Amino acid sequence: MTLVPTESKQVGSSFLGRDLHHLKAKGVLSSKNITSLEKWLDFFSYVDIPVLRSTIDSLSQLREREDKITAREISAVVLRDPMMTLKVLIYMQERRVHSHSEEITTVEHVIMMIGVTSFFQQFQKMQVTEEILEKNPEAMDGFMATIDQSQRAALYASDWVTLRHDMESDEVIIATLLYDIVEILLWCLAPEYAIRIARKMRQDHSLDRVAIQKSILGVSLVELQLHLREKWHLPTLLQTLMDDIRNDSPRVQNVTLAVKLTMHSSDGWGHPSLKGDYVAIGKLVGVTRHEVMMRARRASLKAIRGLINDGMTRPASWLPPLPEDEDAGNDPSAIIARVTGLLSPSASKDMDFVEVLSIIFHGIHAGIGLNRVLFMEIDDERSQATAKFVMGTKEASLLRRIQIDLVHQHVFSRLMGKMESVWYSAETKNELQSLLLEEMIKTIWKGVGNCEFFAMPILVNGVPIGLVYADGGLNHPVLNLNEYNDFQRLCLVMASSLEQE
Repeated sequence: MTLVPTESKQVGSSFLGRDLHHLKAKGVLSSKNITSLEKWLDFFSYVDIPVLRSTIDSLSQLREREDKITAREISAVVLRDPMMTLKVLIYMQERRVHSHSEEITTVEHVIMMIGVTSFFQQFQKMQVTEEILEKNPEAMDGFMATIDQSQRAALYASDWVTLRHDMESDEVIIATLLYDIVEILLWCLAPEYAIRIARKMRQDHSLDRVAIQKSILGVSLVELQLHLREKWHLPTLLQTLMDDIRNDSPRVQNVTLAVKLTMHSSDGWGHPSLKGDYVAIGKLVGVTRHEVMMRARRASLKAIRGLINDGMTRPASWLPPLPEDEDAGNDPSAIIARVTGLLSPSASKDMDFVEVLSIIFHGIHAGIGLNRVLFMEIDDERSQATAKFVMGTKEASLLRRIQIDLVHQHVFSRLMGKMESVWYSAETKNELQSLLLEEMIKTIWKGVGNCEFFAMPILVNGVPIGLVYADGGLNHPVLNLNEYNDFQRLCLVMASSLEQE
């Protein structure tokens, strides 16, 4: 039986400490056949919330020097994980309801209230999300995509509160991090429903998202989250910051615009609403549109690095483009010249892999004009290449989950030995057709038709680390020699830049 958490008992999965055995008997803790608001409220109120593996690992490392760490250090780990953040807040609110104490709105203050030692005792044994989803790759991809969006939005919000000199920045960050918490929980605790919603959305982009959610869940995620926020007794201030209706407040706008920027860029950085987002953000924080774009790019790259460090890069991450260069404009040759200049030996010596790749991809997409650009990482055994980073139009989303078997002979595996490129075209079609990997080609061409493409391995100090793939998508199916030469040149520049690291 799981009871109300106290100083001497480990936090459990209860809501206000009720006995869970009778709920299990009634099927409340099962996600099967839930089709009403009331049943979803019961399910999410009592279910044990899992956390990221990286959270458990990081907390374990901190605990090894428990007597030397601060509440702020622990809070920094918790605030990378929306589920862990929610667990900590619910734990404190359960205690507060019974003690009638004042609301605490930040994780750091919670830890200060209960103490570092007590915190580690309370959150000693927790479920790991990756273990729950390890046999469900589609759910894992969907879950990781929502985690990526949540973390990225929180980084945007964190950057802007600094510019706004907001003294209680953590409150805004937490409100942003938890903005879509029910969707995150749906992916990890009731993935069959999240998968059905996602599939239906992919099948027909014209369908209304809320209508699809209601048809499958019996309630919209927004409505469900509004009720859960109250049932979880989340602090009133955090609920207010998550409320779009109160958009006249700069703090609420900080949250709302961070979520919007993340949502609009979730399938690429070409969404028409992004221009309006940049203008609104600029007004909020008092900087130019170009500065907004530069800061969004830096925050996005930081988020991607965090995903890499935590071992969470499925599906492939969207790389942010370079902000527009007023001198270069939309001139392709000027864009390519800018890219090669940024990656000159002196300019790129302090750049890491993610930044180099994002600059090269900007050149391939905006400079050459290729609508779908993909980097596939090659494993140590050189047996598989997995999609890791994309850039381009929304069509590039179709490339985000591709994996290639490199063991058997085909056009991509034959490229692994040295930096030689391939151009699949009308002229080379007959020569390469027998070497094309049929299943992968079906995936590549799904939604865009039979289009020409370029591909080239990236070797660093003679070792193949990945494969760059690019095509023109639906509106640019036929490529030309100049584009091929530019593609080769940029891939060589990338390899050269990485060898400096």
